[in-house]
Amino acid sequence: MIYGGLDFSLTTPAYAKYDSTLKKLTIGRVDTKPFKKDYRLRNRAIIDEILKLLGDCDSLYVEDYAFAACGRITDIAEVLGAIKYNLKSDIQLVSPGTLKKALTGNGHAEKNDMINKIRAVQKL
Repeated sequence: MIYGGLDFSLTTPAYAKYDSTLKKLTIGRVDTKPFKKDYRLRNRAIIDEILKLLGDCDSLYVEDYAFAACGRITDIAEVLGAIKYNLKSDIQLVSPGTLKKALTGNGHAEKNDMINKIRAVQKL
C-alpha cells in the first residue's frame, strides 16, 4: 500500500508519501516561486507536480479547508478539485487541527513543526 498526505496551500504545498511495502517515506514541498507572478501557471504547476508525486497512492489524506480560510480560497478550491478529480486513490479529508494534533500533539502546529516531526519519525 502507498499512502499519501497533502498539506495544501498555494504558496507552499507540502506532501508526504509512505510505501508500506518498501518501508520508504518521502516528504517535500512543491516550489511555486517561479510562478509567483502568474497564478494560472502556478496553479497548473501545482496540479501537475502533485499528480506526479502522489498519483500512485492507494489512499490519500488531504487537509480539509480551514473554517477561517480567506483570500484565494477560490483558487485553492479549483486546484484541489482538479487534483481530486484526476487522482484514482481513495481520498480522505481531515481537518487541519486533527492532522497537526495527531502528529505533533499541538492542533496549531506550524508546517515546519510538522515536517520536523516527520523527519524525526523517519530516523527511528
